[in-house]
Amino acid sequence: MDQFDVDVRSPGAHDAEVYQQLRLAMASRSDVPDLVMMNCITVPEFTETGI
Repeated sequence: MDQFDVDVRSPGAHDAEVYQQLRLAMASRSDVPDLVMMNCITVPEFTETGI
């Protein structure tokens, strides 16, 4: 079975900070995470960008 190393990070103290960091990463096209956990209310904003 394959094993994976997972690096868990929280770029902010609350949801708004996390989403802002994700927006910045997407705008700069660098360090965009492979996986993001977010509130269902904000999902449409990010799906429109193609994530």
